[in-house]
Amino acid sequence: YIDEELGIDLTAICRLDTMVTVVDANRFINDINSEDLLMDRDQSVSDEDERTIANLLIDQVEFCDVMIINKTDLVSEKELGRLEQILTTLQ
Repeated sequence: YIDEELGIDLTAICRLDTMVTVVDANRFINDINSEDLLMDRDQSVSDEDERTIANLLIDQVEFCDVMIINKTDLVSEKELGRLEQILTTLQ
């Protein structure tokens, strides 16, 4: 990552080795089906960022090397199985 405005070049001092994604088992299914924009939830990178929450979640799952599913105690075994199928498909 290089931020020319601030003069920061992270590539000179570090490297990305592993990307970990933490999936909230209780919210993922609702959020993946949401049409909300990142901007709607104050999560956008800039005013031009028109990605949806679903786009961000998919990108995070597809890109990660390690995935942790948390809050599994808040969903049924059936819901957890469905979530695991979705995540496996995205991976």
